[in-house]
Amino acid sequence: MPTVLIGGRISSKWRLEFEYLGLPQSATRTIDRTITIDDTTYNVGATLQSRFKTDIYRFVVGWSPIKTDTAELGFSIGGHITNFDLSVSGQGATGGGTVTLQTRSKSQLAPLPTIGTYANYDLSEMFSLYGRIDFFALTIDKYSGHLVDAQAGVQARFAKNFGIGAGYRFVDYRVGIKNGDWRGRVEYKFHGPLVFAELAF
Repeated sequence: MPTVLIGGRISSKWRLEFEYLGLPQSATRTIDRTITIDDTTYNVGATLQSRFKTDIYRFVVGWSPIKTDTAELGFSIGGHITNFDLSVSGQGATGGGTVTLQTRSKSQLAPLPTIGTYANYDLSEMFSLYGRIDFFALTIDKYSGHLVDAQAGVQARFAKNFGIGAGYRFVDYRVGIKNGDWRGRVEYKFHGPLVFAELAF
């Protein structure tokens, strides 16, 4: 699952980060209960193909009250803007009519604010430890839900402008949306190891 992160420092105490994360999933299943989406009904025994694509855009501003030559501890504020693209396809009936191949899809953009904390510690001139966590639990207008996005790992800097690293990431995300066109709740949780390369300028 590819991720792109771009960051920079405004000063010794302030920093900015932008991150993009794409999470595509798909599945095929024969359903054991009737499912109705909008005016289309998929009956028991129908085989449905589903697709769930999530694009996550993360923006944060960080402030480091503790910043030394070997350690940094800070706090962040920002947001996760998530675009959900959902679709279901299979043999269904619209308005009680003939059963034919029917596809129903929904797309929704959900912005959620976050607060967080981060830390870095240099073990030596080459190796360093890092960690961060963003979290949220709030109801705003038509959106409600919670978010935990955390990761930690180790980095090796082989040159002034190049490094590699490995770590572990955990994301637990739930958002409910209620408006005239889209009512529902999306939940996902994923976690696992990560590896990365870093270029510095």
